[in-house]
Amino acid sequence: MPQFSFRAFDGQGKDQAGSIDAASANDAVRQLAARGLFVQNIEAGPSLAAPVSRPSQPVSQPLTQPVSQARSAGIATTTPPTVNRVSPGAAAKPTTSRLPVKTAILKDHELYLLMAQFANLFRGGITPVEACQTLAQRQSFTPALRAALTEMSRRCAAGDSLADAMEVFVEMFPPGTVGAVRAGETGGYLWQACEYVSAQTQATWKLRRMNNWVSLAFWSTLMMFPIVGIVQSGFKGLFAPLAGTAAPDDAARLYLEGLRGGVLGVFGFLTLSVLLVWIFGPKFFGRRRYLPLRHKLGATMPVVGRRAKLENARALSYHLGRLQEAGLSPYRSWKLASEAVPNLTFSNRMKEAGIPMTESSKLSAAMRTSEILPGEYADLVQTGEMTGTVPQAMAQVMSLAEQDQAHAETAIKIKAWVWVAILVVGVGGIAFALFYRGFYEEAFKAIFAGTGME
Repeated sequence: MPQFSFRAFDGQGKDQAGSIDAASANDAVRQLAARGLFVQNIEAGPSLAAPVSRPSQPVSQPLTQPVSQARSAGIATTTPPTVNRVSPGAAAKPTTSRLPVKTAILKDHELYLLMAQFANLFRGGITPVEACQTLAQRQSFTPALRAALTEMSRRCAAGDSLADAMEVFVEMFPPGTVGAVRAGETGGYLWQACEYVSAQTQATWKLRRMNNWVSLAFWSTLMMFPIVGIVQSGFKGLFAPLAGTAAPDDAARLYLEGLRGGVLGVFGFLTLSVLLVWIFGPKFFGRRRYLPLRHKLGATMPVVGRRAKLENARALSYHLGRLQEAGLSPYRSWKLASEAVPNLTFSNRMKEAGIPMTESSKLSAAMRTSEILPGEYADLVQTGEMTGTVPQAMAQVMSLAEQDQAHAETAIKIKAWVWVAILVVGVGGIAFALFYRGFYEEAFKAIFAGTGME
């Protein structure tokens, strides 16, 4: 029977390392879980070296910190501080509440930095309990995130997996991120999963920064129309002296009165509405409750939808390949990978495709059913299943999806700037035309009125 080396931690957060005989990595994880151990890393071969000694810190330390830090950040905490004591041969049972906790939204660059540091800590043999505890002290993180990490450390020490602890904070950690961490914990590639999520989030962040400029051009151009209406409200007073209805010295006062009327009227209301939607719309629409709608739009929009599909195909192939390397069955691999893709629309489609799967099902058949990957990608995986090289086939699929995703992102950038140019030049030109039309119309009316030529 094959031998697997492992590094894990027990219910008290203490490091454990050794080897175990098992039919597969998945079987090894199950055996270790039955002993009350939480696997951090597992691979085929002799025993891993003992964990690097570190200054010991009581596992209860993150539990005994004042919970006022979490409460001040709007995070509900459960009553600690007890560590789940695990008897030999019994699996740890989480004692913490799984109810969702609403807190601040975690921005892309914050999630990217957090997952990158998780990857580095886990690569060095740090347990999730200690990793969360360490990162909770980083002053570069927001108070809400530090409080969440403190609570996550407490939950991991009480028996939760890292994915379970993250899943509670619904606004901070998207389902795809939680699913990727859960797949990494199950397949023994936790730090690699965190590193992949970090790189994926960084790419999304870069693309979103470019979209911010597109958004600026769109909303600023849209605001020109009600602003033109406000300015035109003062033209009649500005040209009143030409019409002979006011003294020349009253022109400035009358113009300001007209502007005030425009600001307090319909055009002022429209300008304020556009400004509020521009500023607060992304924050409101960015809440967790609207995530399915955002992902559905991202999956169906032209050009953007192709990029999203390839991004999810890449994530799917990455996790399927790693899980197959760990010896998990196709059925189990597909279930975990379907939760690890970033887009909920594609994730749900994958879950539906996995419903009829059994332990003897083929991954290539599920891929064709889900329609996430092009047909030629599924053919590569089918060949890998025939030759016993599924992980290698998944690596090839991931490489192809990565290349196609890069081309799709280039197309998005080009088309975005083309539309910005059309918007600014075309729509902006219309706004300026309306402005000058109103200006000269009021000017000629005043001139004709003053000369008696009406």
